[in-house]
Amino acid sequence: MSKVSSDLEKLIFPISVVADILNVNQRTLKIYEKEKILCPERSPKKRRIYTYRDIKKGKFIQHLKRNLRVNFAGIKIIIHLLKQLNVSSDDYLKKINEIAL
Repeated sequence: MSKVSSDLEKLIFPISVVADILNVNQRTLKIYEKEKILCPERSPKKRRIYTYRDIKKGKFIQHLKRNLRVNFAGIKIIIHLLKQLNVSSDDYLKKINEIAL
């Protein structure tokens, strides 16, 4: 892992920043959490804190929803199968594009 990647992994973001990055409403991120497809950590004050990896996963989820029109059940299945195949979350999008496109 490069130093830049390592530094990115240490960053944490509040829900408002992640919503802006993903171009979604904060409510959408809360729905993703409720559906158990994007579950951020919690701060000691119980605020949602997202990592760089969470943002990458959020972009993957957005790709599935917006471009491939996959519903929540489908997203859960896809993520489960990718984990079963030992695909790193960093490579989810690459693997899906290999299969779907």
